[in-house]
Amino acid sequence: MSPQYAPNSTKTFRSFRFSRLYVERDARAYPLAEQVPAGLDGLPLVEIDHYKDVFNRPGQDFQVQKRAPALILAVERGNYLYRAGERVCGCDAPLPVYYNDMVRNCLYNCDYCFLQGMHDSAHCVLFVNTEDFVAAARRTADRGEITLSVSYLTDLLAFEPLFGLCGVWIDAAESHPSLRIEIRTKSNNYRAIRSRAPAPSTLLSFSISPEPARKRYEPGCAGLRNRLFAAREAQRDGMRVGLCFDPILPVSDWRAAYDECIAETFRTLDPERIEEATLGVFRAAPDFLKRMRRSRSDTDVLHAPYVVQHEPEGGAVATHPPELREALVEHVSARLSEHLPPDRIHPIHG
Repeated sequence: MSPQYAPNSTKTFRSFRFSRLYVERDARAYPLAEQVPAGLDGLPLVEIDHYKDVFNRPGQDFQVQKRAPALILAVERGNYLYRAGERVCGCDAPLPVYYNDMVRNCLYNCDYCFLQGMHDSAHCVLFVNTEDFVAAARRTADRGEITLSVSYLTDLLAFEPLFGLCGVWIDAAESHPSLRIEIRTKSNNYRAIRSRAPAPSTLLSFSISPEPARKRYEPGCAGLRNRLFAAREAQRDGMRVGLCFDPILPVSDWRAAYDECIAETFRTLDPERIEEATLGVFRAAPDFLKRMRRSRSDTDVLHAPYVVQHEPEGGAVATHPPELREALVEHVSARLSEHLPPDRIHPIHG
């Protein structure tokens, strides 16, 4: 069955602020490659042979491009699903966790985001061959239950009015008993998928930060109160809702900031209907962090005295020294435990 996209072709989405639209020649045959340009009416369109001709150009500056990124419509030719490591896991454990990258890069530009260390380009890539991604997830789920994070490398719900992909994945999970999905977001765009509620196979996880941290490090994202109002609406519609305190940010007087943030969260939301709360601290591959620091001198979050920790599964991660890491996780865990039982509080790697 072909994916059913959100009916948004009659509306122009100027709020996305793309500077131009690149379209692979092979992408033009896909329905999504017709829908998206219709929603971005009047945007300059350039036809290309392959998305890497633009996305992998030498000499790009992520932060400069972020001021006016382009959108690239492309066809993914084989990498539809990835097994998640410890840095990603946390949703719906103990099921095997996977992620995909139907969209590369994000609408937002959080100071601590690892994407600015992963990619030289800030342009957004949308892979339009949705059926291939869905088929790969179903084949894997046929071998046993899995959880699929569809927004690990982007905020898919933030793009929902234009792309409609959260709805596609919700429908895919509801039609396949072994497939569960997690949609993680810093947006308040719940109403874009409200017509799919309730969706028992979908976990809608709201990233939560104290408002001082949100203002300082998460420019353009929905404010804390708006995220919580969206989460409350989702709860009332019967959606499965989770919370994600990741990364916990040591802003000035961070203990008081998180105390108030968590208190406000549970003044707004019903704790009995929170599926889980995951929490973790800043962590990045050391080579990513070096690149992030070179491009960002305007934020202290990237220039803290991180240490390199070697992981049991191999590789290394730059993160806070053990004393601070433990203090952050223990304090937030303690506050969450006032509202949630221990089996619904899940520290992630870090």
